[in-house]
This record gives sequence, C-alpha cells and structure tokens, in this order.
Amino acid sequence: MSSKRDNKIDLLKGIGALSVIIGHLVNYNGLLKTYIYAFHMPLFFFLTGYVYSNKQEKFKTYFYKKSKRILLPYIIYNILSLLLNTYLGTYIFSEKKEIFKGIFYTSGQIPWNSSLWFLPVIFWCYLLLYLLKNQKINNKKIMILCLIVAIVFSKYNIILPFGLHIVPMSMFFVISANIIKEYDFRNKKLLIISILIFIHFAYLNKRVNISTNVYNNYLLYIIVAFSAINILFFIANIIKKNNIIERFGHYSLFMFCTQRMLFVIYNKFGIVTGANNYFINFYLIIVTIIIYYLLIIFFDKLKKLVIK
Repeated sequence: MSSKRDNKIDLLKGIGALSVIIGHLVNYNGLLKTYIYAFHMPLFFFLTGYVYSNKQEKFKTYFYKKSKRILLPYIIYNILSLLLNTYLGTYIFSEKKEIFKGIFYTSGQIPWNSSLWFLPVIFWCYLLLYLLKNQKINNKKIMILCLIVAIVFSKYNIILPFGLHIVPMSMFFVISANIIKEYDFRNKKLLIISILIFIHFAYLNKRVNISTNVYNNYLLYIIVAFSAINILFFIANIIKKNNIIERFGHYSLFMFCTQRMLFVIYNKFGIVTGANNYFINFYLIIVTIIIYYLLIIFFDKLKKLVIK
C-alpha cells in the first residue's frame, strides 16, 4: 500500500462508521436497524481485504505491528469501559470471572462495551491474510471453506475464545475482496439490480448480526451484503472526495471502540438509546455525530501541534 491514504477507502469507512452509530441508536426492532445491520460490518471486513497488501514482512514484525495497533487498543478500551461502568454504577459485576469471560470469550455481547468484539476478530483476519497470502492457496476454495465453517458455527451456536467463532464469516468477506478487487463498481445496470435486491431481500431476511453469528438465511445474507457493498462503492466513485466523511473514516476504529462508552453516559443521565421514540433517536444520532466531529477536529489539531 502507498503511504498516501486512499480517499475512497476513508470515504467508505466513514459511511460505515456513521452507519454503525445510526444502527446502534435507532429503535432495536426498527426497519432501519435491519437494513443497516445487513451491510455495515460486511463492508468493514470487505475493505480490510480490499486494501490489504503483502509487504513481505517477517511474521514476527507483522504480528507485533498488528498487536500494537489492534490488541493493545482492545485491552485499553476494555479497561476504560470497565472503569467507566464501575464509576457510573451502570454495570455491576457479580464475580471477577465475569470480567475474564467477557474479555476472553469476546462477542457482540460484552456487557460493558459490546462493540469491542471487532478488534480481536479483525486481528485474526489480518493474521490469516498474512498466512494465506504466503501459501498462495486458491481464494475461492478458502471462501467456500469459510462459509461452511461459519454455517456450522452459527447453526450449532459454537462459541470460541477471542471471537474465533466470528472469524469464518468475517474472512469470507475479507477474501472476497481479493477476488473482485479489480472490478470498478461503475456498472449502472448492476447498481439498479443491487438496490432492488438490497431493499427486498434485506427486509425478507430480517435482523441479522455477524457479532453473534445470526444470519437467518445464509444465502440471502451474503447476497444482500454484496449488493450493499456494490451500491456503496458506486456512490464512493461518484462522490470521490468528501473531507468530512473521510475524517470519520480516518477515526472509524476510535468511534467504533468508544461509542458504547458515550451511550453509557447518555443512559446514566436518563437518555435511553434505541428507544421507540423516533425524535429522541434522531436527536441522539445528530448529537453523537457532532460530538465525534468535534473530537476529530481536536485530535487533528493536537497531532499538528505534536508534529511541530
């Protein structure tokens, strides 16, 4: 990868990051949540494979870099979330092993910060990408294997340490990006078909959640996710550049790890997230986006001061 950031990728990450916020704040049983959950995480995993390049690094160096960039934040944000919940009294731990279980058997159900499941899962995906790239195994065969394992894990509700049970479906999307990387996502006919597929089949397949291995109809889940990815890439190719959305994309990991902490503060002050009140949901979405944008501006200015 070039050291220069790809505007399109940051744009797509920004769209994904904003979608995650909206998905977490809207009505739990609402239709909008159904549509957002159908694509937001597959998009992030697809982008991981899309931008990945093998720099011929030694595994030890590669492992250290990814651990520092992903696992260290996982530990830090777990500690911060635990401290925040303890201080505010928003989550009471009955036993110490409950903390160990939440961190060790990570999934989308970590009580003090359910979003943190993404970090160990993406870490495994990066390690597998490195190993598979060096083995030069057929990508299509890997995708089929990942899908089969994902279906088995989902059907029998198999839970493994550090989110390993979520990795097969995640890797399915990561590897798929390598196969269709050269596609330019500018086909207007396919765009129309993708929109129709997404609207109709996402509704039929109901609410899904990759963090808990809930896919309902596996075929529909995959078709809907790829349809949405095609739509979003088409939109990104048209927009090409948007500094505001790209900024969100640049800080997408920070937003992903901290938004549940922000929601805990909302709840402490009696503001219920995911309620049936559309006005409150819309208000919280706007407020949350503004808060993150102000934080992003602050961090960018701080970086400039540090560099000087």
